[in-house]
Amino acid sequence: MAMEEEMAEPYSGWRLFFDGKVNYQGSGIGAVLISKTGQHYPMAVKIDFRWTNNMAEYEACILGLRMALDKNIQELLVIRDSDFLINQMKGNWATKNVKILPYVNMSQRLCGRFKSIDFRHTPRAQNEFADTLATIASMIQHPESARINLLEITLREEQAHCAYVEAKLDGQPWYVDIKAYLEKGEYPLESSANQKKIIRRLANGFFLNKEVLYKRTPELRLLRCVDAEEATKLLKEVHARTCGPHMNGFVLTKKILRTRYYWMTMEHDSCKFMQKCHQCQIHGDLIKVPPTELHAMSSPWPFVAWGMDVIAPVEPPVSNGDHFILVVIDYFTK
Repeated sequence: MAMEEEMAEPYSGWRLFFDGKVNYQGSGIGAVLISKTGQHYPMAVKIDFRWTNNMAEYEACILGLRMALDKNIQELLVIRDSDFLINQMKGNWATKNVKILPYVNMSQRLCGRFKSIDFRHTPRAQNEFADTLATIASMIQHPESARINLLEITLREEQAHCAYVEAKLDGQPWYVDIKAYLEKGEYPLESSANQKKIIRRLANGFFLNKEVLYKRTPELRLLRCVDAEEATKLLKEVHARTCGPHMNGFVLTKKILRTRYYWMTMEHDSCKFMQKCHQCQIHGDLIKVPPTELHAMSSPWPFVAWGMDVIAPVEPPVSNGDHFILVVIDYFTK
C-alpha cells in the first residue's frame, strides 16, 4: 500500500471515494467507484445499529473495497478527505480503540486481495458525491418491507417547459402532432394516454387554416407557426439586419411576436441567439452580477465549523505575563 498527501496529479485507473454520516435521523454510508472511462458506480447503505463517526469511516471504506472486489478490480486508488483512516491503514497512527480494531483488521485483509492499492488525501470539495450519498442514506426513512431502486441522475441544460418541444429527430417541425390532430384527429403511434391528453390540451390554443397552423393569443390574434429553419431566419433578420438594433433576448421575442410569428421555444432561442452575437458581446454593457446566485448559509448549531489560531510569542509579555494568544473563530455564515 502507498500513500500520497494530496491529489496532485490525475489518475487514469479505478478510483474509490467514500464517506459516512451520523446524525439525529440515522446513520448512512456512501461509496462511489469510478472506472477508467469515467463511469460512476454509486452505492448507499442505511445502517440500523449504533455507531460512531470513526466506525462510519471504516464501514464506508469496507463497502467500497467489497464493491471493487466484486468487479474483479486489481488496481485501485482509495481517496478520502480525512487523514484518520488513511494514516491508520498505513500504520502511521496506532489503533487503540477496541471498537475500531476489527475494522482495521478487516480493511487490511481486503486490501491484501488487490494487486496494487494506493491511498490519497483529497480536499472535501472533491468528495461531495460520496458525502451526498451518505447524507441521503442517513436521512431517508427506509421501509423494512420495500426496496428502493437506484437513483438515475441526468443533466438538464434547459428549462422544463422547453424540454418537450425540441426539434424532432425525423426532420418534422415541432407542431406536426398538433397539426395532425386538428386535421385528421390522429395521435402519434405508440403515444400513451397522458401524451394524448397533452396534445388535446395544446391543440385548443391553435387554429388550422388549410396547410398553415396559427397560434391563438389572448387578444384573439393569430400568429403563424414556423419550423426551426424559418425561426433561425427570423432571428437573424429581426436581430441584426433590416430591423437590427441588436436588442436583448426578451425584446427580440416581443418584436418577433409583433411581426405575427410564433414557435414554442422562441424566448429561450432568442436569449441563446443574442448570447452568440459577436457585436453584442463586444459593445454590450458590462455585467457585474455574479454568474451564480449567492446564498447565505447559516450554521445549524453553534461551532459546527470553527477554526483556531495561535499568536506567539508576544514580546514583551502582556501585563499579566501571557506570552501566547489563542484566537478562536466561529463560522456562522458562508
